[in-house]
Amino acid sequence: MACASSGPLLRLPISGGDEPWRVPESELGTQRLFRVRLSSPEGRGRFRLLLRLDSLERYRIDATHPLFNRRLWSLSVGDGEALLVDYLQKAHCRYHGEIEVAAVPLGPFAFGTFPALLLGYLPAAPVTIERNTDEVLEYLDADERRWLVVREDGGVKGWQLWRTADSSPVTWSKEGSWVTLSSPDDELFLRWRESVRETSPEGPRPLSVPDGSRDGPCDMGWIRGVEGTLADSDGIDE
Repeated sequence: MACASSGPLLRLPISGGDEPWRVPESELGTQRLFRVRLSSPEGRGRFRLLLRLDSLERYRIDATHPLFNRRLWSLSVGDGEALLVDYLQKAHCRYHGEIEVAAVPLGPFAFGTFPALLLGYLPAAPVTIERNTDEVLEYLDADERRWLVVREDGGVKGWQLWRTADSSPVTWSKEGSWVTLSSPDDELFLRWRESVRETSPEGPRPLSVPDGSRDGPCDMGWIRGVEGTLADSDGIDE
């Protein structure tokens, strides 16, 4: 997909119409289990993500080992704050307003971005729309990052994000039940699919900092806990 501008700039209509960046209420009050494959400079492996989604402002994500169910890390969002606990490295980080997760190559992002990304919605809303057709949506977000979205059958088939003018695009695509997010600049390849969905009337459980946990840093070191779970014969693309 090429990054090109076409036609006059349009201001975003704030309601109505086709808005694939809005997560509908039917997605809330649920919990989802995702099977995830990750390849990065720090390592490669498989793990599971459990998303308990009360709202885009209140949710919890737990990453666990795919075979032994051992906790890798947890993220809790609520009351305008976020807490990330890395169990393997015995570290934690607190965030206000924006969060940064090493395995998600979007830079600092709003709290609601992570569940929207997992569920297949656009992670950022347009501020300036440059092109809007049945097949393509091209726009700038609030941080003036450029997005190019490819539509198909009324949904999003894929998108590319240019974080800066001279960066390689972060690419999101969907094939069958698998979703792929890749970033050449970060040498990161993330692939996931939803395996279980059910209602969650009780909402996410509170997350606390374990005894002995230090204040940061929160990086990709936890990936060492799943090294060897992704065999070469499996391939990251399966």
